[in-house]
Amino acid sequence: MTDVILDVSHIAKTFGHVQALKDITLSLRKGRVHTLLGENGAGKSTLMKILAGVYPPTQGTITLRGETITINNPQHSRQLGIAIIFQELSLSNNMTVAENIYANNEPRRFGIINDKKMLADCQNLLAERGIPLDPLEMVGNMSMAHRQLVEIAKALSYAADVVIMDEPTSSLSDNEAEILFNIIEKLKQRGCAVIYISHRMDEIMRISDDISVIRDGEYIATHEKKNSDIQHLIAQMVGREMKNIWPARLGEIPDENVPAKLEVKNLSHPSLFKEISFAVRPGEVLGFFGLVGPGVPM
Repeated sequence: MTDVILDVSHIAKTFGHVQALKDITLSLRKGRVHTLLGENGAGKSTLMKILAGVYPPTQGTITLRGETITINNPQHSRQLGIAIIFQELSLSNNMTVAENIYANNEPRRFGIINDKKMLADCQNLLAERGIPLDPLEMVGNMSMAHRQLVEIAKALSYAADVVIMDEPTSSLSDNEAEILFNIIEKLKQRGCAVIYISHRMDEIMRISDDISVIRDGEYIATHEKKNSDIQHLIAQMVGREMKNIWPARLGEIPDENVPAKLEVKNLSHPSLFKEISFAVRPGEVLGFFGLVGPGVPM
């Protein structure tokens, strides 16, 4: 197909005696979101790190814009027009938003970093993408969600034809996720191919054009979203039909009168949380939930 921008053919990757990827073949098309679906450890992030130049493939070929390429390192990957937003943040807390976005890619004049142009470029980038960040704010003072937006803006600062997003909404609120989805739509309109990795089926079904399933390091199938069924995708992902997503509970609910193994009362932190109390009893699983940023990770 003439609109194919990136072909991954028969890619394999081993780490010692461990086979992380086996015979992976994918085609990415311009102006489309191609989602990779698979359980943790299926090999999705390993494949993305091969495209990002972090790992070399053990075997197989990568074709970009019709030419077979070898990706030597992350910088080379960016030069080829492949940008990746890693799940792990790679920012410096002691630098501003603008400095982080253009780190190792700063505009220069006579060999000296041009701070004025870097600030202007950053303001234009954030405005164009609709990302509500202050270019002069120190990253160390920002929430985890806003740091993720900085990571996204950093990847978008390169003139990329292929943008890889590895769990990009994991730290984002619903409103911030909407910003990301708008960015993705603009990338599609520009003709970029977007590789998207997520475990959230609702957003996968919302933004995907194509969905590929990987299981235990092997390619299973690719479907157009319009012809996809969630239950069928889950069955391909885990290798069996899932009749009970929430299995019946085994055992009894612990008695509240049983002494707690751990008890916390009125735990507070000056800037993170206030008067938190809970108890954990033998045989009990205690879960914490809340919106992004309310102190749950702390």
